[in-house]
Amino acid sequence: MIPAARQQKILSWLMQEGHLSTVDLQTRLDVSPMTVWRDLKILEQGGIVRRVRGGAEYVPSELESKQQNSLVTFPRHQVLPQPINDLHKQAIGRYVAQEILASGDDIILEGGTTVANMIPFIDKPNITMLTNGLNTLALAQVSGTLETVLCCGGVLNQNTQSFIGPRAERFFYSYHVDKAFVSAYGYISGEGFFDPNPLYDSMKKTICSRARLTILLLDSSKFGRSGLARVLDFGDINMMVTDWDAPDDIVQEIQKSGVDLRIAPKP
Repeated sequence: MIPAARQQKILSWLMQEGHLSTVDLQTRLDVSPMTVWRDLKILEQGGIVRRVRGGAEYVPSELESKQQNSLVTFPRHQVLPQPINDLHKQAIGRYVAQEILASGDDIILEGGTTVANMIPFIDKPNITMLTNGLNTLALAQVSGTLETVLCCGGVLNQNTQSFIGPRAERFFYSYHVDKAFVSAYGYISGEGFFDPNPLYDSMKKTICSRARLTILLLDSSKFGRSGLARVLDFGDINMMVTDWDAPDDIVQEIQKSGVDLRIAPKP
């Protein structure tokens, strides 16, 4: 069993039972104590579980206290490692899941909260998801809207909770999917799309290269924001989805580029 699948099982059990001993996890997974320790360490770094004496316990996130003001509500104990209750991102996620995703699609979801907002709204059957996002993986497990989920390994970027590096890229080169959904830290008019970490440039391009269609999801707060490295331009994407607050001049610029621009409506 690959590490991501083991960690997904551990998270599922902890969310259901609250606490498990390391001995119990070793027995259930049929692995060594060191393997359990490594898996719990990764989940703890993501803020999902807490290691305690003799085992681990589930850590509820602050999203539970904010659910009443969110478009998306999750049953008690079904919470996310990080809040994704931004209304603009949720509107984009809802639109993409309902209008762009098709039954039977094989998809890549890049790690990040904008793209992750698709997951709670997915209601199409036979969707297979690949991801490099640790929190995206956890949300897929919580929501239960995807039938098959695969996650790469690699170096975990603590700021984005996403796996990067050669090992992660090799994972994606083993697959070819229908659609890749990516995002960026910001967009500067006339220059392109930026991320703060230049190491992510190679990963993003690898993800885009494995898909028949590349769809960029960018909420309106990202316009006018730059970063250290330019990671994409209009020639790298087939479609872009933003929200109703996108500036008119930026909307017109994108439309003139020839990219299929979609605007998620205000709820």
